[in-house]
Amino acid sequence: MDLATCHFMNEKVCALIAGPCGTGKSHIAQAIGHCAVRLDKDVLFTTQAKMLGQLHAAKATNSYDRKLKTLIRADLLIIDDFGLKPLQPPQDEDLHAVIAERYEQQSTIVTSNLDFDEWGEAFPNKILGAATLDRLRHGAYRVVLDGKSYREPKPLSTSKKTVLKTGQKNVNN
Repeated sequence: MDLATCHFMNEKVCALIAGPCGTGKSHIAQAIGHCAVRLDKDVLFTTQAKMLGQLHAAKATNSYDRKLKTLIRADLLIIDDFGLKPLQPPQDEDLHAVIAERYEQQSTIVTSNLDFDEWGEAFPNKILGAATLDRLRHGAYRVVLDGKSYREPKPLSTSKKTVLKTGQKNVNN
């Protein structure tokens, strides 16, 4: 609840949220982002893959600096799914550029399925990874979620249950 007040943004520190799939990391990050918007803050929400893909595409169109500035200027940048896909060069450099420029200037929320001690494994360049993570972790609020996934499938009711034999098509549903 403390993060929902957005006081961490006044401190210009990060909030790091880790936990298994389906435990609500993205939902909580988005809720905090919504609270920040209600306080008239500029908020950007993106996944790690999307953000790094956009930065890569911006290099091809000579708009990298403009895209980087957009990411740096936001009062709150939410990077979802850190480490879901391993970083490849130069993605690790792009992520470092974003984090280094935002360090002690703006707040960032990062969500990840990885435990905090596994975050370094996402970086091919261990020195660059250590430098990036050092900036993220400095003064950061850490939230660890645990439990079952909220994405459990709904059980089939007995009236809708259809049994198929191998080689047959289901024509009732």
